Amino acid sequence: MSRREKFRRQQEQNFVGRSGELAVFEANLRRDTNADDFRPLFHVRGQSGVGKSTLVRRWKGYAERARAATVLLDDSVHGPLEAMKAISDQLHGQGLSMNAFTKRLGDLRQRQKAAEHALPHSEGSPGTEAMAHAGLTAAGAVLGVPLGVDTLARSAGQAWGQRRDRRDFGLVLDPVSELTKAFVKELDELSKDWTWVVLFFDVYERTGPALDRWLRDLVRGERYGELPLKVLVVMSGQGRLTPAVWGEMTPFMEEVVLDSFTEEEARDLLARKGVTDEDIVTTVLHLSGRLPVLVDMLASHQPADPGAVIDPAETAVERFLKWEDDPTRRQAILDCALPQEVDADIYRALANPDAEPSTVNWLRSLPFITSHAGRYRYHDIVRDQMLRLQRTRSATDWTRRHTTLADYHTQQRAALETAVPEIGERWENDQWRDHRAAEMYHRLCTAPHETRLTVLQDCVHAAAANVETLSRWVRLIREAGRDSGQTAVTGWADSLGTSDSGETDPETALREILAVGLRLVKDGVSVGWLPGDDAEKRIYETSKAALQLRTSGAVLTSAISTVLLAHSFHVRAAHQEDLPMPLLLVTGRQ
Repeated sequence: MSRREKFRRQQEQNFVGRSGELAVFEANLRRDTNADDFRPLFHVRGQSGVGKSTLVRRWKGYAERARAATVLLDDSVHGPLEAMKAISDQLHGQGLSMNAFTKRLGDLRQRQKAAEHALPHSEGSPGTEAMAHAGLTAAGAVLGVPLGVDTLARSAGQAWGQRRDRRDFGLVLDPVSELTKAFVKELDELSKDWTWVVLFFDVYERTGPALDRWLRDLVRGERYGELPLKVLVVMSGQGRLTPAVWGEMTPFMEEVVLDSFTEEEARDLLARKGVTDEDIVTTVLHLSGRLPVLVDMLASHQPADPGAVIDPAETAVERFLKWEDDPTRRQAILDCALPQEVDADIYRALANPDAEPSTVNWLRSLPFITSHAGRYRYHDIVRDQMLRLQRTRSATDWTRRHTTLADYHTQQRAALETAVPEIGERWENDQWRDHRAAEMYHRLCTAPHETRLTVLQDCVHAAAANVETLSRWVRLIREAGRDSGQTAVTGWADSLGTSDSGETDPETALREILAVGLRLVKDGVSVGWLPGDDAEKRIYETSKAALQLRTSGAVLTSAISTVLLAHSFHVRAAHQEDLPMPLLLVTGRQ
């Protein structure tokens, strides 16, 4: 027996209840794809803490025993391109290659870089490499034409698209469509060698807004090519699927709704944890509401009497710390709730700089923490309560710890920049993006107003990279606002053209990011970047902060000018002595 199989069997032995839900999926794996009751789509929904992720992982085990190639995605993907790449990477880790897709993805990156380097530099436009990259490529994000290909094709009499292979031109203009077609062909080939191919999309309440329409079109099989029926798609999230997107697919979908444990299931879990005293069992059932994550948590330390069971209305920290005697670990549990994910390096930055990498492994024993590839994540219910306790108990400690984390990610990001000097390449680097995102998250949690300009400037670069990266940045703004209790910050995210139930729209986002002031006049339009009252008072100073404001203004002005140029407007930069950055004079279309 392999180590992986042993771990899987142990997990199955610890799994409690949900026999009906398990049977539904297992029965579908035994059906012929032509059977009337066969379902190629599954959707699991239920409130946080009800056990959706646990059920999905159990289904994944069932599928693998039925000789299925399986992939499980979480909220680390932010759009179709990232989802396809993550699926390809996971399959590659299992020894299954998607070579044609990988080659097309490489082609896309080469074509994008070629387009970016070939873009003309407008005379009189604001300088610096940062401004050029953000401005020139943000236009592509707004127009759906990556990296200003439309402008490039018109410039200097070059018909860029005509000089390339027609497929490559389509790849740059519509990368999602072109890559998905290659992706579907790879899945078709894979399904010939495996009984099933099962794609699991967990925490879909977070990724759904960015994936919904693409995933619907993928399984419908009309836009990108026919997906084999042997490819099953499972979505798991808190809410219902959007009817306008998924309504027509309802007849082909199995909807599985999870509720709290039945009393029998809750008692079964308590018995497996060694909790059998009837008074204690009754107390746990009452206080937990039979919500699986709370039943598990309250039972994990085998309370000796009903008084030892802590009311879940109290904070998760206090519930757990009642049974943890080690003061170092008590503080570490508190600290490790602050980052969205924890690994050995982050643990050392927070808790103990001299700790061995293996020291962090004890976190996996906590009932409210899941681990994957050396990274640990708290359950949302528990983390929310821990964050609420910390930010209300000591604002000073809250700021100090978040600043420690932000500084750590700043250092890691800066170290990467020595090897990746080009701004465009940095935004293509997964490690750099991860550190930058975490850095901005922690800065927003402690100093949102001071960080706003920087994170909005990041959004311009994110939009320049692709819609998925922009969606990630908008989401980190919203999550920072939620986790820090700053409603104004969540409002910033909403104003960027997206919401918890909607998709990120680059054009709406950039309009807000750029804070463009448009004034219609007889001869055309005057465009200027408005930094806001407080910033405007400081923008003329000679301080470092004022310099950053002026730089941000120049970057944003460059971005909007390129958007207008791509729409064939005549744009001229007008430098005025009393303004620290140029106005753009727009006098009509070309």
